[in-house]
Amino acid sequence: MSGADAFERVVEHERAAHRRRHVRRARRALRLHTWVFLAVNLAFIAAWLVERVAFDPAHPAWWLPATAGWGVGLGIHAALVHRPWRRRQR
Repeated sequence: MSGADAFERVVEHERAAHRRRHVRRARRALRLHTWVFLAVNLAFIAAWLVERVAFDPAHPAWWLPATAGWGVGLGIHAALVHRPWRRRQR
């Protein structure tokens, strides 16, 4: 084993560790994005229900466009984090 082989192994080990850290951070960010999405949209729905009960039972669901748009963004974020179209590299 030469010094170059050992160096290459160390470099590859560092690259793999960097990839693992990147994946962990990306998944953590996705979890946070998902929890914020759920909390904000539950608050939207609660406000809409209060509005319906207190003021107008026929009031339209104004929160639907925001939820749908944000849901598309969340879906794209999840797809980019999990990248189902790429094979796992080992």
